[in-house]
Amino acid sequence: MDNQKITRAADNVRVLIAAMVEKAQSGHPGGAMGGADFVSALFSSHIIYDPRDPEWIARDRFFMDPGHMSPMLYGILALTGRYSMDELKEFRQWGSVTPGHPELDVKRGVENSSGPLGQGHVMAVGCAIAERVLVAQFGDVVAHKTYAFISDGGIQEEISQGAGRIAGGHDQTSKNGQERTNGLIDALAELYPDIEVLDVQYSNDAAVVTEIAKSMMMTYSDADVIYGTCDNVVNGILNAVAELGMEGKIKVIGYDSGKQQTDAVRNGTVFGSI
Repeated sequence: MDNQKITRAADNVRVLIAAMVEKAQSGHPGGAMGGADFVSALFSSHIIYDPRDPEWIARDRFFMDPGHMSPMLYGILALTGRYSMDELKEFRQWGSVTPGHPELDVKRGVENSSGPLGQGHVMAVGCAIAERVLVAQFGDVVAHKTYAFISDGGIQEEISQGAGRIAGGHDQTSKNGQERTNGLIDALAELYPDIEVLDVQYSNDAAVVTEIAKSMMMTYSDADVIYGTCDNVVNGILNAVAELGMEGKIKVIGYDSGKQQTDAVRNGTVFGSI
């Protein structure tokens, strides 16, 4: 599919996300809107599945760790015909098929229930391991890929870090140019290869953030992406990077909302009430 169509699909997903949260008057639009481009590209060009047989054993799997980003998942699955517009309108309503945090429903494309951060990450790693075991037993006829969407908050959880260590143990680091040993990472195809994300959002005081960021960057010295929102937080991060002589990048969520750098979007507020 050409990039223009993928972009239009992502724009439609973003509109659906905003509409779902606005209709429910609750939810988290920012991260979901920021991930719309990713899921649109993934589902249009990479994930292999059979629309006629959603439980096909050799389908590719998509695990979403941050359950609060459920509007992103429901939005893209609606474009694949798994959810109706009426069902999206029932987002976060009691007894609906579109709860605030997705619940396992393979026929609709929901591969995992997600609540506590880190849970989906671990499930994805386990699924990738199981896929390799199946292939070893039955051959490439059952081979498939496991994709995982993992948030910055998720990878700070110890359960998630444990899963990362299990997966990383099969991937002798490529950061220094050494050849990878193949194995689990090749099957897992996680969508943050060689990236460590730090989330620095504990204060709006630049001086405080500088000290927090310095501490975190010294602990996670191979960090590639550092996440902050408001100007003071970003300035604090930049100060820490300069003082430590480390390179960093800034990730901002709430893409295309027009309010992407506000605490309200980050913490989950409908756009109409910000």
